Amino acid sequence: MTKGILKRILCGIFAALCAVVFLMPPYKVQAVTTPIDEIETYSITVSLNDNGSMNVSYLITWKVLDDQKEGPLTWVKIGVPNDDVDNVRATSDNIRKAKFYREGRETFVRVDFKDEYHAGDEVTFSFSCVMYNQWTNNGSTVTYSFTPGWFDEIAVDNYVIKWKSDKINSVKPASGDMGGFVVWTGALEPGERVSIDVVYDRSDFNFQRHDVVRWDPELLRAFARPIIIIVMSVAMVIIRIKQGDKYDDYGGRRFGGRHFHGGGGCACACACACACAGGGRAGCSAKDFYGTKLSSMRVRSRLKKELKEDA
Repeated sequence: MTKGILKRILCGIFAALCAVVFLMPPYKVQAVTTPIDEIETYSITVSLNDNGSMNVSYLITWKVLDDQKEGPLTWVKIGVPNDDVDNVRATSDNIRKAKFYREGRETFVRVDFKDEYHAGDEVTFSFSCVMYNQWTNNGSTVTYSFTPGWFDEIAVDNYVIKWKSDKINSVKPASGDMGGFVVWTGALEPGERVSIDVVYDRSDFNFQRHDVVRWDPELLRAFARPIIIIVMSVAMVIIRIKQGDKYDDYGGRRFGGRHFHGGGGCACACACACACAGGGRAGCSAKDFYGTKLSSMRVRSRLKKELKEDA
């Protein structure tokens, strides 16, 4: 066999291999991750009020598998459908606080525990809330399409959804019955979710829409800022008086002009420094929580200058 023939054969084999590689469908490689938590029990109980709102109770047993990757377990978040959730209440004594919680457009109930939980620990906790406006009007009937919060990286060994059976017209998927409740049970892989539909005759309840009023944090800060400025400005004046200054003439130069003119900014910055000092976090002047760009160093420098001038 001549070198030219051998070369053509090898080139043909190489071309065939290239064609196979380029024409093969892409194969998606799944990253293997070790779970750090496991949910052994995820139990949800639902009953309706006369206005169509849902009383929802959660009972969860959460097991910590790893406390090195993200530290010990101190709080968890459980997904809820939307903003129309109110009256969040802890019902087990191992919860320090339970509240509605938002991350971007996603909504949760956040549960903060009293203790830390380490690898091998299990914590069973419970809380309740009221969900409004979760039904869809279908004319003579209304439908509740309920998908409990799921867990993208955590397996659920056993879920139980219990829905009080009074006046139910139909359900989907099929369910069992237990003590006055229709019941769905199963297990969920990480990221898997379960959805149920519960249908009622519209005439059986007085279905009413309800708006949950929730204070906007930005609005609260807008109200808090002038109050903080006033309180801290008064506090600064009292401190100066106790240090020996005399303001017999409140229209005088120092109070009405040079000192008090800068008092608003100083009060904000001083409050900011006091609130954050010693916490090991980024300084308030960097975050500008109170809408001022004054740093605590500039404030201290100004105060020292004032005291020297008054001496």
